[in-house]
Amino acid sequence: MIITKTPLRISFFGGGSDLPEYFGRHGGAVLGTSIDKYVYLSVTRFPSKLFDYNIRVAYRKVECVGSLEQIEHSPVREALRLCGIERDIEISVAADLPSFSGLGSSSSFSVGPWNGISCARRSATRTRSSQPMADSITWSSREPTGSMSSASRPRGSAWRNSIAA
Repeated sequence: MIITKTPLRISFFGGGSDLPEYFGRHGGAVLGTSIDKYVYLSVTRFPSKLFDYNIRVAYRKVECVGSLEQIEHSPVREALRLCGIERDIEISVAADLPSFSGLGSSSSFSVGPWNGISCARRSATRTRSSQPMADSITWSSREPTGSMSSASRPRGSAWRNSIAA
């Protein structure tokens, strides 16, 4: 079992200037920090041979699915896809504060799965390098989903004490 602990964050200013569409033309700056509230994620092997589904993801809802494409939680789906894991995994998420609290929980919900799943893939318990992780999270939250995700938000959560144990 791998457990990650990813901090929530507060942005003081600069929101919007961290969108690549903006800072690519005008530059940008964001000031933020992490706080002492966290998103916890556990990643375990899942004995799918015993069930009629291959992947289980539990957050505010529970998804029991047969394939990656069926996962609704896009950060988890894309982290699994980038790590090449297609079955036999269970991911559970808990947090000190509820989602939509305005404290960077969406970034933490992107960083936590990536950190935990990449550690599970390597069968290691060390923290992944923050820069490549942040770059991959930014790409995976924008490209496959078509969302207007910022560049600094995942970096803020990735660089600020995200650990896997």
